[in-house]
Amino acid sequence: MSLEDVLLGTAFGDVFALGWEFSWPPPRASWLTDATQLKPVEKNGYYCYSDDTEMTLILAEHLVSHNGLDQDSFATELAKKAQLDNPCRYYGSTTTSVLTAVRSGAEWRSVSERVNSYGNGAAIRVSPIPVFYGSEKDVLVFAEKQAEVTHSHRLGIQGAQIIALAIYLSSRGVDPFELPYKIIQAYSWDEVYVKKLEKIESLLGESPYRVYLELGNDARAQYSVPTALYCHIRSQGDVVQSVLCSISVGGDTDSIASMASAISAAYGGLEVSKDMLVKIENYDGIQDLSSRLYSMRHG
Repeated sequence: MSLEDVLLGTAFGDVFALGWEFSWPPPRASWLTDATQLKPVEKNGYYCYSDDTEMTLILAEHLVSHNGLDQDSFATELAKKAQLDNPCRYYGSTTTSVLTAVRSGAEWRSVSERVNSYGNGAAIRVSPIPVFYGSEKDVLVFAEKQAEVTHSHRLGIQGAQIIALAIYLSSRGVDPFELPYKIIQAYSWDEVYVKKLEKIESLLGESPYRVYLELGNDARAQYSVPTALYCHIRSQGDVVQSVLCSISVGGDTDSIASMASAISAAYGGLEVSKDMLVKIENYDGIQDLSSRLYSMRHG
């Protein structure tokens, strides 16, 4: 179990599924298992990451520099640092509208409440929270607080809390098969999440298409967060297989993969060829940030 691998795990899933997301593929007829099906996007000699990793790193940098989460500062930093015009980042229209408004001087609370987003952006970027905070209570509280900066809808917020809690529990050795039930017991979740988490075990022998029908594969949190958990569980903590599972389900592949691989990295570490990792954009910077974030709470 390794919280130090979580940030790079997030980036790994994002990077190696990104090439599929641009075409928003349909579910596969059968499950992919061959690593040659991973599809990074190469730019200037490295594999570039999307908004998923960029927002994750902005949050991690914020936690390190502020020794914790300050919503006002985080909102300002997220709006300032997000490379909205970088075609590799591929920011969604809702996130772009929120960050553009904040960048222009609007108060983040009013913008977030007006947009009322239940997208998966807050869940995708949440992985630094369980690395920094060391109790289940704090993980849930601060996953919610970081989400509120861009997402006010309960489904968007709870999606972030579920992923954060999944990483926290997995890093403490909770077996993948037990994970959905541990999460259900931890909080008063919206019924849509409870029903989907309860379905995961029965879907483990089903096709990608069936998983898509039951759990979803799009950018709404309630249609991607349970799918990410499914891929971690189906893959038993194998990061590469978690990503291949996410690609198999189709749709918002890099976002689902980044969440799934973050959980798997927390559970089983990042057992991946160094040759693959070093080509990830900003690899050394991610490694350094991971070490600093982890050491602030774990020595």
